[in-house]
Amino acid sequence: MGNLAQSSDSDLLFSFCQKREERAFTLLAQRHHEMMYRTAFRILANEEDARDVLQAALIVFSKRVSELGTRRPLGNWLIRVVILESTNLRRKRARQAHHETEAMKQLYKEWESPLRTNARVEQLLDEKSFDEWPLLLKDGQVLNKALLSSLGHKLAKEDPERALQILLTRQLWLKNLNQFYAFRDSLLHIVAQDAPEKGLAALQAMERGGTQMDHSLYFSSRWAQAHAAGAAEHFEELVILRNMNMNADLNMPRNHYANELMRTWVKQDSSTATSYVEELPSGATKATLAKALEAFAK
Repeated sequence: MGNLAQSSDSDLLFSFCQKREERAFTLLAQRHHEMMYRTAFRILANEEDARDVLQAALIVFSKRVSELGTRRPLGNWLIRVVILESTNLRRKRARQAHHETEAMKQLYKEWESPLRTNARVEQLLDEKSFDEWPLLLKDGQVLNKALLSSLGHKLAKEDPERALQILLTRQLWLKNLNQFYAFRDSLLHIVAQDAPEKGLAALQAMERGGTQMDHSLYFSSRWAQAHAAGAAEHFEELVILRNMNMNADLNMPRNHYANELMRTWVKQDSSTATSYVEELPSGATKATLAKALEAFAK
């Protein structure tokens, strides 16, 4: 057994083919396992697919091992088998994706059956992973507003930073603003609730303009409703964010947001809101928030 483990590939092939020593085949598979897996992974960039290819290549090896002879370099032959199996699997995945996309297009043409179309999209959303969800948006496969809202919610819950990137870099294909707002509103609502600081940073980094202002107005309102105390701590930043139009005009006065914030906070916890404002240092922020607090604390 020890001598067999030290044998060359050609000797192991001989032992398996001529003497039917199963141990020889096992040793060959173990010896070339890592090289075969790395080759498959470089081609497919997917661990599960690489493992599938490795198993398929070993099956081919077991069936054709008697054809190899002992003079042929085994490593080179196994690599060619892995490349062939990887290429076949990649083509299979591409065909499946194409057929799936074509099927979705056909379903959306069948306007007389929107329920069936939406059921299919819901199934896709359940089956796909986070990395695949944005592809459904870019391909224009999700058009129903309720499903768009659900997808925005899922993306933000799974990974707020990546969800914001998808939204703010416009990695989606939608037909109208109603569809866009269904997706955007749900996504930003969850970000404001679960990761508001990340939302703030992403919007601050966005190019100044109408789209940025529109996102900022909605986000800041949701933040005030979800966590008034947190929004108050970033009051000045949010006021600037709400006014990042092309001309830097103060179209959204600071008192408007102060009123919006304090209206919610007083309803949630009036004493905490009062204590927070009282402890602020003198200045424009304290004056603005104190005036709003006075209006809604009555």
